[in-house]
Amino acid sequence: MLKPPWQVMSVSVDPRARLHWIRNVRRGLLARTSIIRRLEQQEWTTVQDLAYDVNLTAATILYHLHHMHSESIVEREAQGRRWGMGARHQASLADYLKPEKPRRKGESGSSKKTNTNPPKLSTRSRNRKRIRR
Repeated sequence: MLKPPWQVMSVSVDPRARLHWIRNVRRGLLARTSIIRRLEQQEWTTVQDLAYDVNLTAATILYHLHHMHSESIVEREAQGRRWGMGARHQASLADYLKPEKPRRKGESGSSKKTNTNPPKLSTRSRNRKRIRR
């Protein structure tokens, strides 16, 4: 029988296994790495198949799949039973370095619209404003 992924000593961690919104402990990183590697081998697979192949419980697999789904690493099939790798979203360097439009003379930095119609106040609020002035 295979050892669980966190007991294997020489496993390199996939960079996609590091998530932004949860703590990346060694055990979770290795579990997510083995899930990612399994999903790369087969296009779509169920949680039960993943649990059998990775040697983790279905609840653990589902926990990690939901967290990876929130960061668009994996995708869920339309029926919701099978999971697969998500599309890689990488911005091109040209889009990142695209220059901003130059501003005209006299144009201020903020483009907030001025509200020409102030909010309507109740009679009591209007009277308080008159007294304070």
